[in-house]
Amino acid sequence: RKGLDASQVSQSSQGNENDDLRTLPVVLAELRFDGDEENTDSQNQLRKIWIASVHLEPFGEGASIRKKQLQSIVQEAAKAKVPVVIAGDTNMRVAEDKVAESQKNGVALFDFWKLAGSDFRTKYTWNTRNELAKGGFFNQYYGPNTREYVTRYDRIYTTASQMDVESLCLIANKPVGTSKKHFLSDHFGMATTFRLQWKKLLKK
Repeated sequence: RKGLDASQVSQSSQGNENDDLRTLPVVLAELRFDGDEENTDSQNQLRKIWIASVHLEPFGEGASIRKKQLQSIVQEAAKAKVPVVIAGDTNMRVAEDKVAESQKNGVALFDFWKLAGSDFRTKYTWNTRNELAKGGFFNQYYGPNTREYVTRYDRIYTTASQMDVESLCLIANKPVGTSKKHFLSDHFGMATTFRLQWKKLLKK
C-alpha cells in the first residue's frame, strides 16, 4: 500500500546495527508508514512498527532463557521507541503467560489470542493426538514415536496496548496431500489481522 516501507533490522547470525539482538533467535523487520493523511500525524511524524519472527529456547527447562529473550527484544524496542509484534514458536508453557504479561518482569506483553477473544478453536498450535479412529487426522511428524498431546506452544505478542486484533486463525493445521498424517510442521501456524491505534499510541 502507499507509504509502506519494510526493512530488515536484525537477523540473529549476521552483523547489524542492533548488536544486542544479534545473538537472539529472531528476525526483525521494521515497517514504516508515511506519505498519507491516515498514517502520518499532524507533526508529520513517521509511524513505525517492528515485526519480530522468533524461535525461542525449547523445552520446559528453558523458561528462564525464554523470559530473557523476550525481555531483550522488548528492551530494544523500547530504546527505539517503537511498538513491536513478536510472533512465532515461543515454546512457551501456560505457566509462562503470567511472566510474559506481567508489568513486573520488564516484558508486559499483550497476547493476540486473548485480544481476539480467546477462541478455543484457535487456541492449540500443537496437536499430535491420533484422531484417525474418529475420522480425523494424526500429525505423526516424528514418525511412530510421536508423543500424543495437545498444547499451545506458539504466541503472537505485542508491546502496544493500543492494538485491535480483528482476526486470528490457525494455518497448516490440516494434512497436505491425500495422507491424513503428513503435515507441514509439528507446529501449526497463526495468521492475524490487526489495527494499531496510532493516535493513542503517539500521545503516550
